[in-house]
Amino acid sequence: MIRICPLPLAWAEIVRQLSKISSLNPEIPSPPIALILGGWNFSDDFEKKNRWDATVEWAEKFGGIELIYQLNDADFYYVDEMSRPVYLDYQWGETSQPAVKPTEETLTALIQKVITLWGEIAGSDSSYSKPSNFSGAKARSLIVEYDTEELPSWGTWGKDPGGYRDQKFTDRPSFTALRRKINDVIQPHKVDHIVFQRKK
Repeated sequence: MIRICPLPLAWAEIVRQLSKISSLNPEIPSPPIALILGGWNFSDDFEKKNRWDATVEWAEKFGGIELIYQLNDADFYYVDEMSRPVYLDYQWGETSQPAVKPTEETLTALIQKVITLWGEIAGSDSSYSKPSNFSGAKARSLIVEYDTEELPSWGTWGKDPGGYRDQKFTDRPSFTALRRKINDVIQPHKVDHIVFQRKK
């Protein structure tokens, strides 16, 4: 099962609480809007998950992450496979531009940039890990090799991409921050997964 986002009532309550944080400081932007009511009906699983991920990142940056950690499994919407409802194609067409794989020349330049800045991106974890290359049909996965018996700061090297479904994170925000820093460096390209491989 893939966990997508909270169910509408739980999501609305989280955003209500996060909005209190932003209302106390004019320098803090409002949290991402919850996809509930019409937003729920006319968004697909990918859009829901992306919006929820953005909400989690907001809470990590501005406060309120403990509210998210307090959610129970029963508060979440799960699917066996992420998909877009048929009516979105029929009535509304494409909801966003499909990702396009960068040229090999661009990918070479981007991986070199990530390697050069890896110390700043990964901090202490950079001493025993190194970006290798992008992979996947649209190069949306970053392969990172590691050579250590130690666990990284977020608690797992993971069996799935970047420990995506691994529940042994000890510091999930630090992993989320790692992916965000990578995407800041390579924008407008973006990686959805970080795949860690033991160096041979």
